[in-house]
Amino acid sequence: MNNSKRSVLFTVAFITVMFIFSFIMPQYDAYFGDTFRFINGVLFLILVLYPSIQMAMRYFYGQYGRKRDHEFFSLPIKENMTYYRLVNILFIALLLGYPLAKKLLTPDLVTKYIIAGVVWLIITEGFIQLSARTLKAHFGHRQLIVQGIDMRIDMPVGDGLKSHSGVYAYREITMYTYHEGLLTLYLYDGVGKISVAVHEDMSKQVTSYLSSKKITFKEHYRI
Repeated sequence: MNNSKRSVLFTVAFITVMFIFSFIMPQYDAYFGDTFRFINGVLFLILVLYPSIQMAMRYFYGQYGRKRDHEFFSLPIKENMTYYRLVNILFIALLLGYPLAKKLLTPDLVTKYIIAGVVWLIITEGFIQLSARTLKAHFGHRQLIVQGIDMRIDMPVGDGLKSHSGVYAYREITMYTYHEGLLTLYLYDGVGKISVAVHEDMSKQVTSYLSSKKITFKEHYRI
């Protein structure tokens, strides 16, 4: 998945969220008349709706690609999700923490905001776990497709691809490394990488297949 497709997905999701925020939410006084509801409404747009739109478009795009290609094997994605946890925590802390920091709340409302923060942390952690458990790399004849319920927030601004769901032509993969069951595929121009868990029994089959696609093996490489 190149940056142009990634930008299109971001734009569609962002415009949808902004449309709801600007034209639909103002029609409900319950949101704009209540700070607590307003903040939770914004968190829903950012943490649930925005990634859901991106996930749905990527999923169906990947499904379309899989139907048009012959799949040889599929392997689970093995990506470090710490970055995405921190992004979620940042959004939750900023939006729910601002009234707390400004001491704008009564003691009973403080408890209410803290409980809301815990609930949102549980929800977003559930999304992270769902993404980690469902994402798989499908190796086809013409392309590699990463597909699953990918509920990570993706903004193509200073953030490289990290095993994001999408369709990747083999020509977009410049090299790969393999070490202790972890296969790392590096995308062109440092765009990002795809990390795949490979059982030892499959390692020779996978590396031979990548070599047949003219993808170079590097013993030690890091971006």
